[in-house]
Amino acid sequence: MDRASTTETAAESLEKQFKAAKFIFDSRIADDSIMCRIYEAFVGEDWNKHNCLGCNLQDLSEQISRFLRIESEHCSEMQPHHSVSLYMFLLNTLWERMTDILDILGVPEEYRGRHFECMRRVRRWANFFKHPKEFAWIVHHPEYVSEGTSALVDLKSRTPAPLLIDDEFVKSFYACNSAKGLRSKLQQSRENVVVVLPNVATMTSAVCDCIDRFVSMITDNPIYQEILDDKSTIADFYDKTCEDRE
Repeated sequence: MDRASTTETAAESLEKQFKAAKFIFDSRIADDSIMCRIYEAFVGEDWNKHNCLGCNLQDLSEQISRFLRIESEHCSEMQPHHSVSLYMFLLNTLWERMTDILDILGVPEEYRGRHFECMRRVRRWANFFKHPKEFAWIVHHPEYVSEGTSALVDLKSRTPAPLLIDDEFVKSFYACNSAKGLRSKLQQSRENVVVVLPNVATMTSAVCDCIDRFVSMITDNPIYQEILDDKSTIADFYDKTCEDRE
């Protein structure tokens, strides 16, 4: 199979994935304005308070929904990895904001690993696209294909076998700043690299699970609500964050 036909198959598959992702995200998150439940938890019985946290998360939720709509209708106008990278950036923006809240609340890393692993997967892929490290300097015309597709099966069966940049690869080299061994791996297959993109629909479903859990964690816990409603706590957190980065 030549490069053009593989790309076409990847594009067709991705269009279906984005259509499914839009339906999943809208039906589970956007249509019911799930993030607004955070707002409602803080406004009080008389609705005499305003909560920016819930409003801003809802705004980002709407942005994700609109992006999915655009991609589901015009996916063929972009290369598959362009569409997926932009989606990873958007989802990682959501995870960054969620992470700030988890840090403020002191939620243990072990709990995050059990219940928000999908968001960590999002971050790793966002890291790959944003900070590709030696990939950007060594790899010559990589091919992009979605996981679980017939195109991937065809690519894996060719000789010599390509180097697959998949979830395990990204987890090994893009979960942190360390990239020991990355250069040698890429050098060995610099003109025979296949990037196995996450299935957008499957990932979106898992992201929705994380959002549901995150919203319930806040709205069902009055102690967390009290912490997040304490303006001095929030100010101290961001003041310390700025100090740590200086």
